[in-house]
Amino acid sequence: DFLSNTLHKKEKPRETNQGNEKIRRAAVQLIQIVSGLKKRTLYLLALLFIGIGALVLQKVSDNKQSQLKALLSLPSIHSDLVIPKDATFLYRPDLIAKIDEKFKTSERAQVIALIGPGGAGKTILARHYALTQDAPVVWEISAESKESLMSSYEDLAEALANEEADKKRLRAINEINKSKERETKIIHFIKEKLKTYPNWILVYDNLEKFTDITSYFPSDLEVWGSGKVLVTTRNGNIHNSNYVDHVVPIGPLNSDQKYVLFCKILKQGKDESSPMTAFQNEEIKEFLKEIPPFPLDVSVAAHYLKSTDTPYKQYLESSFKNNKDFIGLQEN
Repeated sequence: DFLSNTLHKKEKPRETNQGNEKIRRAAVQLIQIVSGLKKRTLYLLALLFIGIGALVLQKVSDNKQSQLKALLSLPSIHSDLVIPKDATFLYRPDLIAKIDEKFKTSERAQVIALIGPGGAGKTILARHYALTQDAPVVWEISAESKESLMSSYEDLAEALANEEADKKRLRAINEINKSKERETKIIHFIKEKLKTYPNWILVYDNLEKFTDITSYFPSDLEVWGSGKVLVTTRNGNIHNSNYVDHVVPIGPLNSDQKYVLFCKILKQGKDESSPMTAFQNEEIKEFLKEIPPFPLDVSVAAHYLKSTDTPYKQYLESSFKNNKDFIGLQEN
């Protein structure tokens, strides 16, 4: 206040104000010095904050790099997911897009159920989706029964035991006589190991009802880690389950899809330079009208006709009569 008042005070005649002029000059010099110190202090503080920020960012970057190195050092784990070869595979991009869209509705892990009748292509679709994802762990669980489920879990636990310590621990678990205790410890082992793999995918194939596998299903995905769960089922009521976040119905094929799949199989291994005639195309379309509109039915018919050269009319007559020999040949 003294300096400010001094600077703004009106000057008196020079002969009577020599003392005040000296004070004023000294005050101006002092203000300049203080201002310079402030600028230097602010500059030094700015440098200090920049330095601290750089150190923090470097630390975060180092942590991320170490996490990435740790992840890359983990082996990729995949069960044997069999799908048809490209030459005979019916791509269903609309359904793949629906599954992708459902999974993207939330950042947390979710459970999506693919619902449809037998032969609709649920399992192949789930496998195809899983194989197209950049996931370190992709495993199919046979969910038809508790026994098949535990068998799949035992295989998964063995695949996850990539360190000698893990293998030793798993051997000790497998030696437990009490089945309930052994199953509980296997599930606990899988939970621990899956948490080290981000964005895993588990496919629970042919699930009838959740009540059969409640204790073995990843209902609390925070405990199991970060991942995606696909369930295939014929149970249309499963959408009411608290375990399911979204449902994707797998409906019948349209006439174009039936035709494409049938012709892919029929033409496999044949000379592509000799296209079918208009009559042959029309004959196929008329035949396919009598075939159920599901991938399994169309595939079975195409493979059977290709390997036996059976006329379309004879095939339809045999299928309508449910001839046992005919059914056996189809299965083979």
